[in-house]
Amino acid sequence: MGLKGECTFCSTYEPHYHPERLGRIPISPIVFVYGTGDITFCSPNFMRRTLAAIDNHRPRTVKTYFFQSKNPVCFNQYLGWFKAHQDIVILLTTLETNRDTGYREISKAPLPTVRFKDFYELDYPRKVLTIEPVLDFDLDEFVEMVLKLHGQGSLEYVWFGFDSKNCGLPEPSEEKAQEFVDLLQLHGIEVRGKTLRGVETEKEVLPLNKEVFGQLIVKSIEEVIDEFGEDSHPPEELGELVFDNFLGRLGHSGYKPSGGGWWHTQWDGKKLHITAPNGTYMGSIGPDMGKLG
Repeated sequence: MGLKGECTFCSTYEPHYHPERLGRIPISPIVFVYGTGDITFCSPNFMRRTLAAIDNHRPRTVKTYFFQSKNPVCFNQYLGWFKAHQDIVILLTTLETNRDTGYREISKAPLPTVRFKDFYELDYPRKVLTIEPVLDFDLDEFVEMVLKLHGQGSLEYVWFGFDSKNCGLPEPSEEKAQEFVDLLQLHGIEVRGKTLRGVETEKEVLPLNKEVFGQLIVKSIEEVIDEFGEDSHPPEELGELVFDNFLGRLGHSGYKPSGGGWWHTQWDGKKLHITAPNGTYMGSIGPDMGKLG
């Protein structure tokens, strides 16, 4: 709870305490408790003093307190207090990648898959995921991780960014990072960030209507048939290939359905029916793979 430049320990990120700061909580509407520190290194006694300071503080404006840890299982011992203050408390963890292999060469924190499991299983309604500094990842697996957390309804947004200190970390290409961000946004996940280099998180978004949907899905049908052939897979599997192609195409189109949530598909034995995240029925793909219902 110190300020870099004023304290040697703060400058070197060595765990320590600044009890004198408990009496002067920042005036900012957003307060990162312990700043760049991690609450897993905080003793229960000092943590209780911190929570009491928040309880006793009477701000003139509403504040939101962010508690962050790369060891999210540590949140459990204070979960009762967090839940009682969930209107002003958000819990965060950092997940730089989905890959455990090689991670020990970079950090002593719990492995990414362990950290994700602990954060996912944390029974709390307000969470933020920090992907900074992003490390190279497996696109499908990493997206699936974030979508699983999003499916809980607890994920408020994702913070994304590259290494700002130029430490030579193994990073994804900007193209891969952009595709990752696009896929998250496609499923209604808000992505914020800094040190983005060429990655865009705030593109002009156009509303997706049935006409545009039809145009995109027809292009996906043509591409799938050109690549695999019309009789290469059972109709249901071919329909899913078309839908997967459509999602990738949509992510780069500049169009987005209104509302958050998930796309839904259902096979009725003859057609693949597609419903947008906002609940709008968009159409169906028939056995001839060339027409929408």
